[in-house]
Amino acid sequence: MPHSALTPCLHSTGRYAAKVENLRPIFSEYGLMKRRVRVEVLGCSRLADAKDIAEVAPFSASARATLLAIADDFTKTSGGIKAIERTTNHDVKAVEYFIKERHRRHAELSKAAEVVHFAVHQRGHQQSRLRAHAARRARRRAAYRRSTR
Repeated sequence: MPHSALTPCLHSTGRYAAKVENLRPIFSEYGLMKRRVRVEVLGCSRLADAKDIAEVAPFSASARATLLAIADDFTKTSGGIKAIERTTNHDVKAVEYFIKERHRRHAELSKAAEVVHFAVHQRGHQQSRLRAHAARRARRRAAYRRSTR
């Protein structure tokens, strides 16, 4: 069906679009993704600040600036999330993969790339998952070292 004045899914995208135009950056898909990115980035920053989580080292000023730029420069990069979402068919996973991709571009942040989405879970649950994840990684590394001797 072609897009016309009669085919919007919601009144807010049809006859009331002009009245709610200033709310579009907040309540649109764009607004949702922008806030998800901010939550993930701030959660990752909090993980690095937590002294009782040894798996994520504290970030330097440069790493923090890069991390915050992921959220602050969202307008320029938001298309990347939609491209990932077309593959994953999951909006939250697309945001997670997008942030991990950005982490891997920075040497220091790349070490914390695999714990990106852990940052948004409840703290106790998050800590136990991080410890289990770190233990699995350590076992895999040890097995790999033994096999390459």
